Amino acid sequence: MNMMNLINLAKKNKNSKKCPFGAHAKENWYERDNFVTPLQLDCEDRFKFDDFGKVQATNHQDTAAQITIEKLVLNHQRLIDLRKAAIDEAIFPIDIELDASDIQKIANGLYSQKNEEGKFRQFCLAIEQVARQLI
Repeated sequence: MNMMNLINLAKKNKNSKKCPFGAHAKENWYERDNFVTPLQLDCEDRFKFDDFGKVQATNHQDTAAQITIEKLVLNHQRLIDLRKAAIDEAIFPIDIELDASDIQKIANGLYSQKNEEGKFRQFCLAIEQVARQLI
């Protein structure tokens, strides 16, 4: 088996733009006890999103969640803007007014259902958390 393809994929492309948040932002940083990953069962419960698109640790004493937000730059303005746009589109649409039952459906997991490609909608967790805050 030719492993050169895998090695080449792992090398950074000098022409690619570095993303200012996420894995690119954290670079080589990793501290097991101070990093919350999507593989952890309580991952979703450790972060709280507001209707402005910002994220914070659900528990202010959760150092790992706070450090993860900081190291991954999860409150980068671009991410905040994208989250807010998704929340506004789902919960505060311009063309219709949602009633309490619509908000309840969103809060109960409407947006965290996978699409036909098996993917979640972008920012589904943030959208559903904000809907739960409105009930």
